[in-house]
Amino acid sequence: IMSFLARAFLKTHPGATFIADSKLSVSFGDGVGQCGGRVLYVPTGHTNIKAAMRSSGAILGGEMSGHYFFPYGGGYAFDDGVFAAIQILNTMGVDVWEDIKTTLPPLWVTEEIRVPATDEQWEALKERWLKHAPNMEQLPGGALRYGNGDGWIFTRKSRTEALISVRAEGKSEGGFHAIRSEVCASLQEVLGVSIKC
Repeated sequence: IMSFLARAFLKTHPGATFIADSKLSVSFGDGVGQCGGRVLYVPTGHTNIKAAMRSSGAILGGEMSGHYFFPYGGGYAFDDGVFAAIQILNTMGVDVWEDIKTTLPPLWVTEEIRVPATDEQWEALKERWLKHAPNMEQLPGGALRYGNGDGWIFTRKSRTEALISVRAEGKSEGGFHAIRSEVCASLQEVLGVSIKC
């Protein structure tokens, strides 16, 4: 939905800026960039999204949880599901959806895996992944993301609970299975957590 709205908005606002929480799919940033827009990633949370929208002049913000944020006069930003639905309906007549389907590859994704973890386990998990991925990217809010070219792992430690969240996605089925297996092996080795892979 974020990609759908962004493509539509870029038709009337070329080069526009969009705000996304750091858990949003890599494909969103790729797609916006292909259309000449810019994505700024910020930590999850409506206060972070709204502040970034005000400071950047973004025309749309969104979270993986399904919250959509829109600017209002004077730099104020608000999130509203009904308004988001109206925006989607307003763009249905445009060929944006077909454009997305043809230019963005299908993705294979896991659910968000949430597992209990201590600070020490979190550091050990980061250390394991850094060995396998020197290209690991530090995202706003302490989240980490790394890819092997065909798949990505996203992980972050909760700021409110003693747990971490992890998810994986891949551009191909093979890439997805490979990266998902890495997630499972890491969680088993570091946290002693066995999940179905």
